[in-house]
Amino acid sequence: MIPRNKQTESEIKKSKIDRVMSGVNAWASFYRANPHRFAHDYLGLTLDKFQQIILCMMFKFANLIYLASRGGGKSFLMAVFCCTYCILYPDSRICLASKTRKQATEIIDKVREILLPKSANLRLEIAEIQVNQANAYISFKNGSRVVVVTATESARHNRATVLLVDEFRMVDKNTIDTVLRKFLTSQRHPAFLDKPEYKDYPKEKVKELYASSCWYESHWSYELVRSYVVNMIRGRSYFCCSMPYQLAIEEGRLD
Repeated sequence: MIPRNKQTESEIKKSKIDRVMSGVNAWASFYRANPHRFAHDYLGLTLDKFQQIILCMMFKFANLIYLASRGGGKSFLMAVFCCTYCILYPDSRICLASKTRKQATEIIDKVREILLPKSANLRLEIAEIQVNQANAYISFKNGSRVVVVTATESARHNRATVLLVDEFRMVDKNTIDTVLRKFLTSQRHPAFLDKPEYKDYPKEKVKELYASSCWYESHWSYELVRSYVVNMIRGRSYFCCSMPYQLAIEEGRLD
C-alpha cells in the first residue's frame, strides 16, 4: 500500500488561508455589486425600496445627484453609503462637505445615533468617532476614513477618493469648482496594485456625489442638474434622480 503524502503544517495553513481569501473575494465582489444586500445582511439595516435603488446607484456611478424633498431621507442614506462604502473599499477617504459645519456633522450624528445602535457588526468595524469644535470624523479599522469639511477656502488642504456635498445648492459654485473638486486628486490604491501582475489593472474612479432639495431654475444648481441628465442620457458614468414629496408621504416619512 502506497502511503499518501502528508501535508506539512505550513502547507495546511496556506491551504486554509487560500480558501478563506477565496471566500472573501467572492463575497466582496457580490456585495460591491449589491450594496443594498450588504446593508441588510451585514449591517442589519432595513431600507425602503427607493433607498436600496439609490444606494446601488451611488456605488455604480462616478457622478450622482440626488434631489429629494424634506422627508426623503438624504442624510440617513448618505450615512448608510459612507459606512457601506468604507467597509467594502478599505483605505477609502470620504469628504463630507456642506455650507455649514453643523449640517455636515448631521451625517456623522446619523451614524452614531441611528446606525451604530442597530448594528453590532458596524460597531466592530469602526475604530473611532470624533465630533468636536476642531475635528469631525469617523475612522474605520480597515484604514477608511470619513471627514467633515466646511465648504470654504480654508478647506483646500483636504484630499479624498469620494466627495459628498450635502445641500449643494447652498454652496457657492466657485467653491465647489476651485476647492471641493480639487480634493479628488488621487484614486484609492489597494496594496495588490503594487504587484507586477496587476500593473495593467484598471484603476477605480473617484466619485462626486451631490444631494439637495430642489430650487429655482435661475440658480446655478439647475444647470448642473441639466448637465448630469444630459451625460446620463449619453450613457456616461452619471446618474440623476428627483424624489418628490409624494414618495415621502407614500413611505410614511411625511404626514
